[in-house]
Amino acid sequence: MKKKKAILPKWKNVRWKRFEHKRYSAFRSMGVVFTLGMLSVSTLASATIEIDYSLPTTNVGSGNPEEDDGDTADPIELQAVEVSTSVSSLVEGRSAKVVAVITADDINRTASQSLTDVLKATSVLDVRQRGPMGVQTDIGVDGGTHDQVTIMLNGMNISSPQIGHYSADWPVEVKDIARIEVLEGGASRIAGGSSLMGAINVVTKNNTDSPLSAEIAAGSYGTVGATVRAGASSRNWSNSISSSYKRSDGGTTNSDFDRVQAYYHGLYQSEKLMLAWQAGASSLSHGANTFYSAAYPNQHDALRRCLGSVSARISAFVDIEPMVYWHRMTDHYQLVRDTPKGENFHRTDVYGGRVNASKAWAAGNTTVGVEVRREKIVSTNLGHEIDPIKCNDSIDYVYGDSRTNTSVYVEHNANIGPLSVSAGFVAAANSMLNTKMRFYPGIDASYRISRTVRAFASWGKSYRMPTFTDLYYKSVTHEGNRDLKPEQMQSVQAGISVATPSVSGRVYAFWHKGSGMLDWVMYHPDDVFHAAAFNLDNFGASAQVYTQLDRLLGNRQPLRSLSVGYTYITQRRHDVGEVYKSNYALEYLRHKVVATLNHSIVKGLEASWNFRWVDRCGSYIDYSASTVADHSGVLRPYRPYAVLDLRVTCTILKHFNLYVDANNLTNHRYYDFGSIPQPGLWVMCGVEYRL
Repeated sequence: MKKKKAILPKWKNVRWKRFEHKRYSAFRSMGVVFTLGMLSVSTLASATIEIDYSLPTTNVGSGNPEEDDGDTADPIELQAVEVSTSVSSLVEGRSAKVVAVITADDINRTASQSLTDVLKATSVLDVRQRGPMGVQTDIGVDGGTHDQVTIMLNGMNISSPQIGHYSADWPVEVKDIARIEVLEGGASRIAGGSSLMGAINVVTKNNTDSPLSAEIAAGSYGTVGATVRAGASSRNWSNSISSSYKRSDGGTTNSDFDRVQAYYHGLYQSEKLMLAWQAGASSLSHGANTFYSAAYPNQHDALRRCLGSVSARISAFVDIEPMVYWHRMTDHYQLVRDTPKGENFHRTDVYGGRVNASKAWAAGNTTVGVEVRREKIVSTNLGHEIDPIKCNDSIDYVYGDSRTNTSVYVEHNANIGPLSVSAGFVAAANSMLNTKMRFYPGIDASYRISRTVRAFASWGKSYRMPTFTDLYYKSVTHEGNRDLKPEQMQSVQAGISVATPSVSGRVYAFWHKGSGMLDWVMYHPDDVFHAAAFNLDNFGASAQVYTQLDRLLGNRQPLRSLSVGYTYITQRRHDVGEVYKSNYALEYLRHKVVATLNHSIVKGLEASWNFRWVDRCGSYIDYSASTVADHSGVLRPYRPYAVLDLRVTCTILKHFNLYVDANNLTNHRYYDFGSIPQPGLWVMCGVEYRL
């Protein structure tokens, strides 16, 4: 393919390539892939920073994603990060979507034993834990709840239609991750129907940094873990596989867990064809402290998950990108551990496929595509009555339901000088509602003010179907609502980003207007939680700055990088009646401040400090003061808290790395969820061997 003449001048520190073979970008099966020349963005910086658009290429180099760029353009002086922010590939384009990128280097510098530990250091994310190391974790974006975010693994939507509490259970280890992409704002046009407030996409490594690596770790509260990774790559092929085991007594009452998981990823790429496939499985058994209700602290849950997908990109006159996927989860829940009280069994299956076609022409780039996604559940509690299906020797599934979501999307991208515009829509129909297509349009625009400054704005509509738990769940503490309709939201964002070789950052504001928003609420102190709908106005602003101190101050001083982020949110909620207690939607973060400082101590010894300050709205029911047999409690407001984490790493010999993680250095007891104090000081020590 001939290279097209670049419209904009080249800058040596930045580059974009249309068909980039350096890594498999997880969103490629849905959209555009940018390689952004940018500073190490830590966990705060935006991917929507200044980039240059050099010539497209289809050359393929050695096939090693870590060594070969696949073309002969000027070398990148800054770190390259791929993100995906629209459904189509662009010949020349800029992204106006607000995307935060967390790189592998950022992950390695945080005191993180799980993927959710990494996400805590991002100011726009609300990461709430009931247990340690990612167990029982809910993740929200820009004031949204855990159900309103699409969770993805290499572009595959792994969100659970049963309940959002299970969506963040990625079957990958921290060392498997190449980067994490956080898309903020309504993203139905990009990431599907569950992305009412945004999407989080975990991109795994195509191969390993070494053909074989192993890690063991141990620490507080009887915590031990081990991970093994192996991989091999050639010019056109790469394969990686990992397996891990981790267990802990937990840092609080009934927060013990036992977890095993395995993951495999393969890739083939040539000049005209990219083929990728993945498979994962995990088993998690854990004490579910106050999982569904703080009135019952001794709950238990056991999850089994397996998934797989195959995707491709065929480069021809029209670029074709298909994907097929399957995901199964089984769940055994007990309201009172080791008893049949409130016991539930569930099995969900999600499978589907999508294909999109993209064509560059004189007026820009146009993409059309379609996706069909089937969601099915059989259960002892959720759904309509069905003919019994065997669950185990003594239990049958006697309830169930299913639904099919069909989406058709169209997008066009164009550039007029320094202005770039991306506009399109998704038309969706769900069999649970009717066959009527509902349209959700959106438009993104960015304007290059100067070489280092860019203004961006976006508007779009998004939606989310209720989970099966929202619709059907019934227990002594909760009551679902079969009349719930899809959540609808309009999202507006606008801001400015700046990028220089030593400092980058962004400031932006957002407004979300939602109707039919879902929450679990109590209307009086003696009530159970009901699944109910309300309307919402959500306003917020966010600012992040990243400074590469070794560039700014020179390499002879010990400081390496500093990142600081702040997010503010306020909401106006409109209910049909007065609410006594909201279980999720009203417990959003009003303020969140995060900061990360990386520095060297002596040669071969480095430290990373991670600080966060959180001020949460809402209140929780304190059952510790209860003396009433019906489990009534006292309503208490959340209090702000601050947490300081530290990681110290040491490189010894050639193949060994040592690290010490100290979470919550000040030993401060705080609450992410009501009535569940988080652990105090937690220390983990580990050693990694790399062949």
